[in-house]
Amino acid sequence: MAPVQSNSQLKPTKAPATINLTDKERKYIKVITSQLFGVIEVLKKMKNLLDFSPVLKHPIYAIFVLIYSLFSYNFVAWAIFLVPFGKSIGLSPEAAVILSTAGGLGGLVGKLAVFFLFYFRKMNSMTSSLVPALMAFVGLTGYLFSINYAVLLLSSGAFGFSCAYSDTALCGLIPRYICKTHLKQGTVLSYLFSGIFAQLGGIMSGELFL
Repeated sequence: MAPVQSNSQLKPTKAPATINLTDKERKYIKVITSQLFGVIEVLKKMKNLLDFSPVLKHPIYAIFVLIYSLFSYNFVAWAIFLVPFGKSIGLSPEAAVILSTAGGLGGLVGKLAVFFLFYFRKMNSMTSSLVPALMAFVGLTGYLFSINYAVLLLSSGAFGFSCAYSDTALCGLIPRYICKTHLKQGTVLSYLFSGIFAQLGGIMSGELFL
């Protein structure tokens, strides 16, 4: 039988160390933890963002995304370069800025036109392509063959109308190029590449200007 140790021979056990946190520190830790969980959720969504199955399953939709992205590139590049273009032909900075304003007003009219065409069910392949093509032709012709300020304003308005009209019409026609199963992810990819090409349009215009 093993000898029983007396109380004097037993080593005293230490209580586990405790960390005393202030209310402010607890609140800070809670915020950091919630932010970490938020980052994890974003990473999970990023995985879904890179799902290219709509493009692989619908080749015609891949062409649509490319055209839609190029329109975004074109719109941003044109909008940024308007003011430097105006100054390069001798306009004052104030007058050159008005060119951009005219383009924005034309864009507003273009978006409203698309809204009413969809509302009255008049949007089709012809109205979605022929109308903006003609307006773009009018706008670019004015830029090429005239430096009259009034003509330039009309050209900016016409080209702004064309860009906004095309962008909005294509966005509304997405369901025609993709099935319902891939519609949600396809819409995500459309806006993703549209945003990327818009940024590239800004970068390239800035590089040309510099």
